[in-house]
Amino acid sequence: MKNLLLLTICYLLPLIGTAQDELSNPSFEEVLSLKTVGSPVLSPDGNHIAFTKSSADWKENRWDYEIWLSKDGQPAFQLTNTPEGNSGQIRWAPGGQWISFTANRGNKNQVYVININGGEAIQITHEEDGVQQYRWAPDGKSIIFTKSEPKAKDAKKRSERYGAYNVDDEEYRLTWLYTIPFDPYAQAPQELPCYDKDSTAVQNWPCIEWPKAEALIDSVDFTIRGFDISPDGKMIAITHSPDPLINSFFDADISILDLDSKKLRTAVNNPSSDNFVTWSPDSRQILYD
Repeated sequence: MKNLLLLTICYLLPLIGTAQDELSNPSFEEVLSLKTVGSPVLSPDGNHIAFTKSSADWKENRWDYEIWLSKDGQPAFQLTNTPEGNSGQIRWAPGGQWISFTANRGNKNQVYVININGGEAIQITHEEDGVQQYRWAPDGKSIIFTKSEPKAKDAKKRSERYGAYNVDDEEYRLTWLYTIPFDPYAQAPQELPCYDKDSTAVQNWPCIEWPKAEALIDSVDFTIRGFDISPDGKMIAITHSPDPLINSFFDADISILDLDSKKLRTAVNNPSSDNFVTWSPDSRQILYD
């Protein structure tokens, strides 16, 4: 046995030396160019998984994040392509037929959906200043999202004349809550002409417009830091603070919005920071820290 072990060691030593000779330290560029995956999200039925994959874009001096999809355990394929931006915030629509994501494709950060069987992504939101966080309603018929309050008129004029700037810790915009219907088969505005009201042309249909977002919480004196919809779809829990400044998270509280009555009630307002975590499966309790 000892002779066999010695013979094995003598046989492997030259191989180890050869392998070490072939190894080389990766360059700085090679390390930065390594592809990474993250943010995995399972489909509602657990059969598919979507995730992000990052790659280096040396020409544009940035990392590109795109969404990949593996169906039924098959090899993953790239689902999105946002050439000058990133795709993220992956969410499965109830039913698992659609995947939603956010991307900036030249018109600020908007919500898009794409069918898991292929096709082009459909833009759902068309907000002037883009979308921040979003969630699907449990019935899959609408999307709830947050966005910044509209710019003040004087701020717009100043921005147009002098460029965008804010006075640190004094000027900011609050974040509020909105909803928009989801209908991937609705007609787009360009599919029918929209004549001027003074035109003599005959028109037997109203002008088609993109769906408008409806405010759920706006014109309030606090900013929304996070939110989630109850499993029964009847309530929304929000974490909010007086303003979006960094240290204001110490004053964060939790409130519950009833979607039927549109009434907002305070649920947790301890002297310290309160942050919503998740709903109980029966929608009767919340977990927070």
